[in-house]
Amino acid sequence: MSTAVKMGKGKKGAPKERIKQEWFRSGRGWYATDGHTNVPLRDETGRHIKDPGARAEARRAYVEWEKTRATVQAPKVGDVRPGTATMQDVVAMYHADCQRRVEGVGKPLERNSLKFYMDTLFNFCTGYPASLRKKPRRRWTDEEKAKKIHAGFGHMPVSEFKGLHAEQWLNANPGWRKARKRYLKHLRAAVNYGVRLGIIENNPLEKYTVAAPDKKNVYISPEHEQLMYRHASPALRIALKLCIRMGMRPICEMATVTAKHLEHVEHQGVKTIQFVLPPHMSKNRKVRRIAVLPYDHPDHDEVRQIITERLGRVKSGPLFLSPRGVPWSKQTMRQQFARLLDRIERKEGVRIRYVNEKTGEEVSPVFYDTRHTYAKRMYSGYWSRSVSLDTLASMMGNSPKTCYDYYAKDFENLTGGLPLGSL
Repeated sequence: MSTAVKMGKGKKGAPKERIKQEWFRSGRGWYATDGHTNVPLRDETGRHIKDPGARAEARRAYVEWEKTRATVQAPKVGDVRPGTATMQDVVAMYHADCQRRVEGVGKPLERNSLKFYMDTLFNFCTGYPASLRKKPRRRWTDEEKAKKIHAGFGHMPVSEFKGLHAEQWLNANPGWRKARKRYLKHLRAAVNYGVRLGIIENNPLEKYTVAAPDKKNVYISPEHEQLMYRHASPALRIALKLCIRMGMRPICEMATVTAKHLEHVEHQGVKTIQFVLPPHMSKNRKVRRIAVLPYDHPDHDEVRQIITERLGRVKSGPLFLSPRGVPWSKQTMRQQFARLLDRIERKEGVRIRYVNEKTGEEVSPVFYDTRHTYAKRMYSGYWSRSVSLDTLASMMGNSPKTCYDYYAKDFENLTGGLPLGSL
């Protein structure tokens, strides 16, 4: 039931010992220890055992839980031969590899990302929603069986798995309609891992693709922009202004630039500044030059003032930090922006939404739409004279084809530019 774990030296130099309970009672129920996690022990009906006197029943539940856990532990590479593995085997080994990455071995992986990966693949293997993933059980209850989404593909031999089955899996989850590529990405990563190990001979997803969702780029209006500045925290306000007025990518550019990336340049007799990112920091692996706004616009001086002020405060590391004083992350930026929209709706009574003309659905803006807003304003001449899509592509660090694919249809009525401030 328990094992001794050495903890260090006591008062007299002798090592202390802490008893690590493999199953125990705590609070209002019985639990088992799974690494650093306490897992509720459940009876045959799936209910958490809570009775303090049910020690024998808890012991039996622990034994059954150990048997269940042993059957789902990741098999070793040597235990699985090509032609005999199932999709569950591949997912289990991929899970073990991701767990090692979370612990610092190999390419880093955030724990939150691991959870999302495994929630997705649990759905793929079992057919049950991710909410049931961490509930140890001997059998599924009738209530849980009613939640089953599809038959599950974990039992399928890898030799029989095809792109058709991936399509069936995605179709069985209609709530993923707008993020099918994202969920397929995690399944593809597991399959690619099996290919690298030699467990899967021919990648069944190599030629399988999903169509991009029918979405429309969102462009933030000047009125909504001012509302955001009024209610945003100082750190978020700076991030919004830089991304709208410089076209910076939020995470890989705005959140990572430092003082060493800043250059002072002179253009047509006007001194200004720009960020220059080396190829290894650029999305397209080319030198990325991020210029401040056109020199004759008032926003140009404000952006320069923001950058100069941050240079005086930040001695090393990223110049632009989150409200907590640490570098921005995707999750923090997403949360801060969502809370900002809620705050505006609560205090101003303004619900910031845009209508997708193709589908008729209301679309809520996300932080990355600041970059789309920059593109539209530069192309239309909002700050200065209008620019062509080719010029816009070089200013945004994109290829001309990318700009045409993203913006050509949206901008077809903007050729010739618009009057200043008319967007």
